Amino acid sequence: MNVTQFSGAKSYEAANHHGCEAVRLQGADVSPVTSFWVGVSNFAPGGGADWDTTNAEKVYLLLEGEVNRRNRRPVRNLRAKDSVFLAANERRRIINGQTRLP
Repeated sequence: MNVTQFSGAKSYEAANHHGCEAVRLQGADVSPVTSFWVGVSNFAPGGGADWDTTNAEKVYLLLEGEVNRRNRRPVRNLRAKDSVFLAANERRRIINGQTRLP
């Protein structure tokens, strides 16, 4: 068993993200998990993830607030407790269009 307390989670620089504080909770370089990793990204108002792709599948779970998810489909607003699956190599952009901190 490997426990990571949020207060002690390791921060990292997420590529192509801005206005973002990101921490890793499991996998990657913080635990023995090898098939996936879990992190939390906190986007400040106006912050987000720029247009990009990744070779890994991703699932985003919005904990609080609202963000806009964009890809080839129309813009979708995600709200607290909504989730979105991004396929490997799916081009996407995520923006926190709010004016207050989550």
